[in-house]
Amino acid sequence: MPCYEHVFCTFYTAFSSSEKAKNAFPHLLIARTTIDWKIGMTDAEMKQTVPVNTDVIFKWSGWHNVWRFADKAAFDACDFSQATELASTSVTEYTYRASSVGTVYFACQVSGHCQFAQHKLALTVTPAPTPAPT
Repeated sequence: MPCYEHVFCTFYTAFSSSEKAKNAFPHLLIARTTIDWKIGMTDAEMKQTVPVNTDVIFKWSGWHNVWRFADKAAFDACDFSQATELASTSVTEYTYRASSVGTVYFACQVSGHCQFAQHKLALTVTPAPTPAPT
């Protein structure tokens, strides 16, 4: 984040990890989680949960992409006919903002990766945690 107002940046840097800052400035703090987007993901890696407004960062090496399915049936069948490509094989990182509660389905569309190589993710997005009373 560029610091255009030195006072704010100094304050934010000094207090961004404190509980008071998290409760006072929730709109400034973005949760992040990184997905190791690879062939042979474990069951736990293929089913993850994050709170709403988390940046989900898919990172990979090699020849992969990221597609989002319209629903669970398409995800289960690895049916990309109604899916949307979010990141092509020309990049190695993609950030998805989990902006609404529900389950979102992703997979790699490269030949056989979804069907045979356990290269998919069912991401459950939960409501934001309620700040503790102060």
